[in-house]
Amino acid sequence: AIPRQLGGFTHDIMNDLQAGRGAVELNPPVNGARSTMNNYVLDGAYNTDRNTFAIVITPPLESVAEFRIQTSLAPAEFEQGGGAVVDVVTKSGTQNFHGNAFEFFQNEATDAKGYFEVPGLPRGIFRQNQYGGSLGGPLPKSTFFFMTYEGLRGKSASASQHVVPEAPVRAGDFMGGNLIYDPLSTGASGARAPFPNNTIPPSRIDPISRNYLAMFEPLPNLPGNPSGDYVDSTPNQNQNDSGSVRIDHSWHAGSQLFARYTINDERTLLAGSFPERPTSESLRAQQATVGQTFSGPSWVSELRLAFTRLRVFDLPLSAFGTNVTQALGIQGFPNDPYTYGLPALVVTDYDMVQDSDTLPQTQRDNSLFASASFSRTNGRHTW
Repeated sequence: AIPRQLGGFTHDIMNDLQAGRGAVELNPPVNGARSTMNNYVLDGAYNTDRNTFAIVITPPLESVAEFRIQTSLAPAEFEQGGGAVVDVVTKSGTQNFHGNAFEFFQNEATDAKGYFEVPGLPRGIFRQNQYGGSLGGPLPKSTFFFMTYEGLRGKSASASQHVVPEAPVRAGDFMGGNLIYDPLSTGASGARAPFPNNTIPPSRIDPISRNYLAMFEPLPNLPGNPSGDYVDSTPNQNQNDSGSVRIDHSWHAGSQLFARYTINDERTLLAGSFPERPTSESLRAQQATVGQTFSGPSWVSELRLAFTRLRVFDLPLSAFGTNVTQALGIQGFPNDPYTYGLPALVVTDYDMVQDSDTLPQTQRDNSLFASASFSRTNGRHTW
């Protein structure tokens, strides 16, 4: 597998499909294959998103008992396993009660300054609280339980420099720059006359553009720097909650039954792509799995039944809030709350704030998985 930190492997075609779940850390390329060729399995149940081919359910850290990554020669049952097969098994309870709690904390106040940080400007935020706990133990009649919860609250940002129009330019004053010609002044000779004092009169500035500059386009915070007069450090924000409950029951030495329910609830603000505004991503992934194992002296039979539900919304920052196109004075667009996004206004040599042109994206998937396997060992042979 290729670590996402290596240069050149931070972007994949799936990033263009979904900025968050398409990230390479969720579906890394393995053995030179595309990330769409990986296969994820959780407690024997299919756990792969059929849209981005990333993992659907991310089990809480404390619920993982073991995992295995098979990077070549995957069995025929994994038709999508040209890259890797990632198999995760969750914990079951034991005959004694065990539990734990944890908290992991980070803050930029304890970090060294970054190389590209600009003196005098606020530092990029990096704050993370990851916390949770688990509890497991016995229940009556050869039954055991294990449950866990994990929460994440975080903000992270890295500074990037851009060029935005200064206040005089926003007001139409281009004195000291290239001549600005009046497009309505063409005479009989076809020549155009420049604006007096190289300044566009206020009456000639479109009110939509004026509203846009006042409402959304920031002023320089590093004035006088022609290579980058604005430093953006808008942070990504994460509010994630995950939980899992598993019940195991042993009928006798050769028969075990388990049932598990796991949920991921993530509310994320994806920033760091200025001049694009942050994207609001809401994800809820749920999986319920039941498994039965029968075994004898020389054979094992396994049954699995799972239902997985995945819902992902990638929306503009103002979706279901303010209709920004109407607020700017632009008419003729559908009044759909999903599409309350900021249109792209292109100005040469400047970074103009806009929403991603891939939004909105909505995904709702319900998957039913069933499998049965039987293996037998006879001497040195297994089939």
